[in-house]
Amino acid sequence: MGDIYKGSYCNIAASTALDGSYGCFNHRYSTFFERLLVITKWKGLPYLWEETHEPWIWTHALETPLLRRGWVLQEWLLARRTLHFGEKMVYWECREMTASEYDPEGIELQKRPFKIPYTFGGTSTDGVEILKLWMKLVMKYSGTSITRSEDKLIAISGISKEFDRLFRSAKQECQYLAGMWSMDLVYQLLWRRDTGISWDPKPSQNPQHDLKSPPAYRAPSWSWASVDFKIRFMLGDIWRASVTLHTLIDIINYQVEPLEEDSSLQIIGGRLHARGWLFTVGYLYRVTKPWSM
Repeated sequence: MGDIYKGSYCNIAASTALDGSYGCFNHRYSTFFERLLVITKWKGLPYLWEETHEPWIWTHALETPLLRRGWVLQEWLLARRTLHFGEKMVYWECREMTASEYDPEGIELQKRPFKIPYTFGGTSTDGVEILKLWMKLVMKYSGTSITRSEDKLIAISGISKEFDRLFRSAKQECQYLAGMWSMDLVYQLLWRRDTGISWDPKPSQNPQHDLKSPPAYRAPSWSWASVDFKIRFMLGDIWRASVTLHTLIDIINYQVEPLEEDSSLQIIGGRLHARGWLFTVGYLYRVTKPWSM
């Protein structure tokens, strides 16, 4: 499936469709994507000011029902060109530019809120940056829905193969391990449930964040692929803080058992042997509401 979208000329996405009974077109108002020009006079001089909302426009484009489906994420990322039929307007993506009816001339790629698609097809010399991209992708993917639980890893197998190629282009030997990579594996083990908020409410207040396990074995418990909720890698917060990292464990060996020869597909077993220190921890209190001044 990954090769189909990777080799297509243009991918047409009905981004607002809830299911196959919906189409590409929506009722809309053309004034939504018309530019607003305001003429004022400052110190006696005419001034032409143009209102733009480019960052908001693209955030709105990414928050669609279609991109909340697990399989679609791979289809979107691997496609060379995508034409999104959104709720308000039509959007265009390719590896050279992004554009919309609001801004048909396009915007710079670095202004896009999610730039992973443009990495594919190129090469890289920085293995750490490749790993950061993977972790960013996984955090988004873990929040999508999958109809068949056993498809959790299969639905991103095409993306994992692209990352394998990127790691090899960076001369970084990496083994794919049920949604993780052997490079800096100890840091990838630092994942947790992402509630999307800074305090921890009662599970009953946020049922969509309740801990879930798949009905059948899908991945070893140390992999994020073994659970059915949105996750967050703690390493991302550490990287942003630019702090020095010191690990207290060593990974001795690891192994995953694929159902077939391709290790990027379904997994039937896995193990991880680590050596390190054990610490006693205690639960002090639970915050039931945000702090206030």
